[in-house]
Amino acid sequence: MLTAAVGKANAVGTKLLHMEPGDEWTPEAGVIRRELTRGWGNDLESVRRYAEQEKVRVNAAIARARSAGGLHVSPPTLERALGRYLGAMLEATRSMTAELKMIAGFSVNEAGWRVQFEPGRAPVIEPGLRGDEDEVFSVPNDELAAIVFGLSTWEDVWYGYRLQVTKRDGTGYYRAFWDMLLGFDDQAISSQLRAELAP
Repeated sequence: MLTAAVGKANAVGTKLLHMEPGDEWTPEAGVIRRELTRGWGNDLESVRRYAEQEKVRVNAAIARARSAGGLHVSPPTLERALGRYLGAMLEATRSMTAELKMIAGFSVNEAGWRVQFEPGRAPVIEPGLRGDEDEVFSVPNDELAAIVFGLSTWEDVWYGYRLQVTKRDGTGYYRAFWDMLLGFDDQAISSQLRAELAP
């Protein structure tokens, strides 16, 4: 990549600096070599060794990300809260999903909720999953609690690759649903649900 850039840099009178991950640059000192990549190549064996070395730290970071921020929510409480959360979200985004036709499932505590969308009708929420859902969204219970009670967002788990999506064969891409899920401003309902948790 550096070699390929040399010609373009010369054409515009730009100097290139080769820096490794962890190196720093200042106007006064130029490149400061930290040599954090010494002993690590760009091969599969190096990646394997690095992954093994960092496993404990990474697992701890994942556990922190998947926590509910100190919330201790019983499964029945979470299920009730999720039902109210979904109801508020569907009401607030009804115009966004007015033409949507799909069945979405939310997996929670080995049970779940399903939401059926039909064009021109209000979405219908039902407890339980039947296996005919177009997409089922699964997230660890602690993280789901963090979303419902306003300590995290669907974007956090989606862009962090922690939201698992199971699609029924033949289903397409439901743009309106994803816009609803990722764009819903849940602060009001989440704050209310969180306040109800207080002893």
